[in-house]
Amino acid sequence: MDLRALRQVTTVIRLESVTKAASELNVAQSALSRTIKMLEEELGIMLLVRHPRGVKATLEGAKFAEGAEAIIRLSEQLVDEARSHAAEPVGEIRLGYLPSTGDLFVGPLVAKFAAMHPKVSFKIKEGLTGELTNALLSGQLDVAIMMQNVRHQDLANLPLFSEDIWLASSKSIWPFKNRTSLQPNELAGLPLINAKFVGDALRRLNMHSKVQTASVVEGDIRAVAHSALNSDFGFVMMPAAWIADDVEKGRWKGARIEGLSVERGIFWRSDRPQSRAVVEIVKEVQKEALRQMKAFPGMLRKIDDV
Repeated sequence: MDLRALRQVTTVIRLESVTKAASELNVAQSALSRTIKMLEEELGIMLLVRHPRGVKATLEGAKFAEGAEAIIRLSEQLVDEARSHAAEPVGEIRLGYLPSTGDLFVGPLVAKFAAMHPKVSFKIKEGLTGELTNALLSGQLDVAIMMQNVRHQDLANLPLFSEDIWLASSKSIWPFKNRTSLQPNELAGLPLINAKFVGDALRRLNMHSKVQTASVVEGDIRAVAHSALNSDFGFVMMPAAWIADDVEKGRWKGARIEGLSVERGIFWRSDRPQSRAVVEIVKEVQKEALRQMKAFPGMLRKIDDV
C-alpha cells in the first residue's frame, strides 16, 4: 500500500465512479480497478459496491477513505514544509466559513494573508456549522470559522467575536418606525424567518423571559431570505453583518434585538499536527477579528464583553 494507491482509491470513492476517477488521475480504468482489487485483498474488506451508475463506498470503505485522506494530506504538508525556506508558510489552506462571515470577514482575511504569504493558496468552503464540523472531522478542511458552541474531543478552538442578531423586513410592513433596537418581547406575534442557530438562541432567551414567538420558516434560509425581505412575506432574523449594511442604505428596515447574539470561533483538528500555514492563518484570523470589532463596534464585540 502506497500513497499512489491511496490517492487512487480515495478519488474513486469521492467521485463514485471509476471512469471519472481514471480521467481525473490520467490512468487507465483497468489499472485503477486492479489497485482497488489489490487493496481489498490486502485489507480483507470490500471498499466499494458496484452498481449500474458507478460505485459507492461501503461503510468500511468510507472509513478507510477518511483515514487515507488524512495520510495524504499530512504527506503533502510534510513535503510543503520541507521545501519551505526559513519556515515560510507554503502549501494549501482549506478554509471553511459561515455564509454571514463571508463578505465581512473572510474576503479581507484571504486577501491580506495571500499578499503576505504568496506561496500559500486557499481552497474555501461556505457552509453551515454542521457541514463545516463534519468537513473538519473528515479531513476535508484544515480550519473553519463557525459557531463557537461546537464541542468535540478532536477539535480545538479559539473564540473570535460575538455578533448581534437583527430583525429586518420590507419597508411596507415594518411596524417599529425608526427605532434602532428592539426588545425580544416585541417579536411576539410576528411571522419570523430565521436560520436554526438564530431560532435556538431565541428559544434559549424565551425560556428566561417567558416570551412566546413563532418561526414560520426555519433552517437554511439563504434561498428565501432576500425574497422575503423584498416582499411582505415576513420578518427575517439574521446576524448583523448579513443585514445591517442594506438597512443603513435604506433598502430594508431593521433593528438590533437586545440580548440576542451569536458567538463565532475558529476551529481545527486537535489530534493531528498542523502545517505552518495553518498555524499562521489561525493567528491572522484572530487579528482580523480584532480589526473587524474595531471597525464595527455596534455589531461585533469580544465574547468576554457580552
